[in-house]
Amino acid sequence: MKRINKIVIGELKEKRNVENNLKEYFKLLSTALLKYSVIKLSMNYFTMEEMIEDANEEKGKDVKAYFDRVSEVLKNTVAEKQEINESMINEVKSIRDTVTEKMKILTSYTDALEIYEYILNRREAEVKGTVEEFIDTDMLADMMFGYVFSDKDKVIINSKIQSLVAQLPVRMTKGRFYDILSATLSLYKGSDKSSADDFVEMIEDAALLRTPEKFESEYENLYETYQNLKDTDYKNLGSVQYEFLNTELREASDFINERVTDYLMLQEVINDVLVVLFTKNTADMEHMGNAYDSAVIILDKIISADDIYKASEDFDDLFMSLEGAQEDAYEDVVDLEKELEEIVDIYKSELKDMDLYDTAKKLRAADLLLSSSLFMNIDNDNLTGEETADSEYIKALKEKLISEFDEVFKEVGRFEKRSIMAKVLSQIPVFFNSQAEIRDYFEYSLSRCGDDSELTACAGIIEDIISEE
Repeated sequence: MKRINKIVIGELKEKRNVENNLKEYFKLLSTALLKYSVIKLSMNYFTMEEMIEDANEEKGKDVKAYFDRVSEVLKNTVAEKQEINESMINEVKSIRDTVTEKMKILTSYTDALEIYEYILNRREAEVKGTVEEFIDTDMLADMMFGYVFSDKDKVIINSKIQSLVAQLPVRMTKGRFYDILSATLSLYKGSDKSSADDFVEMIEDAALLRTPEKFESEYENLYETYQNLKDTDYKNLGSVQYEFLNTELREASDFINERVTDYLMLQEVINDVLVVLFTKNTADMEHMGNAYDSAVIILDKIISADDIYKASEDFDDLFMSLEGAQEDAYEDVVDLEKELEEIVDIYKSELKDMDLYDTAKKLRAADLLLSSSLFMNIDNDNLTGEETADSEYIKALKEKLISEFDEVFKEVGRFEKRSIMAKVLSQIPVFFNSQAEIRDYFEYSLSRCGDDSELTACAGIIEDIISEE
């Protein structure tokens, strides 16, 4: 198959026998994607069924409902080999959109809890009377600098800096904070507009400048905890209130973690089912192989079973035939999908004339569904490229973002403002120009911290981060 892949891709890049080779390329990619996703589903489906069985009825009710609907579509199309139609695709996409919406709400609450956990950590020492009398900030800055540059990999260095910046006392003016945001946004000049928009949305989400629809109504227990944290006077926080908020925050975090675990597994299954729906009509079903057939049998038996454990008693030989099959199938996917964007770009004007535009859209969506971001937007059907973010576009984004921060900073207290700044600074690319600047920032932040409770908390968290290496 690799030889055929190479020949077809080579001829397409040389613009030979274009229509036949485009159809062949799309068929080869569809076949590879379908085989990989069905094999992967056969590995994950039992785990998903088991997770739903183990969940209590209330907690797993919505997940089971979504999973049952997706299972019915999968059984019809894979096991019973019904023709795939747009209504099947739209039904599964609708479920995916619902799960994505719920995850956005849970992620927003996670951001909110992190903002207030940061504050509670920094008030803990004073509330409990455990403030350290003396912290050697110079020695702590030395430790931090050594920790960061103990690695030579730039990605690891940047990650370490971000983790430390997130914990350091924030002692910068609002103007300096805005300068850093503006400088970071300027890096997106000349990129696709969507990339600049994604960065702004990430900052808005992290700082709670905006919240998703149904934020207030979807999880009433989380909203109540959020309101309690938001309405607290942290300057005059007492020990009883601190313990109450700390308990509420911990219980809310546990609730979110449980729900997120369920939705992550469900979304992975949904994504693979959508890949099946996007590719099965254009795949070469005559050359799927024994591993695919074994995977289909496993899926059919699991979906149809009243008792999944009894059904799985006959799976040993089937799973043996799948050994190494997922890895082999993925190699074929990678071999073909890495050329997809270039081929679509070369022939973007011909796709509609050849009645291949819809196929190209579905294959690109299938490719996105297999990415590391389970909740990625797959609805952008523009195959003709994106507009570039010019100076005016970046300027407008800066003004919008700064205006939103101004509004939020008017409404929150000193503790919240510092927490929001720290969270945002930990999310953006490193904003230092040299090692000396990094060292100066460490020293400045620690030395200018006039709040001994905050300094005690920062020192403890930073020492924990460094000791975990």
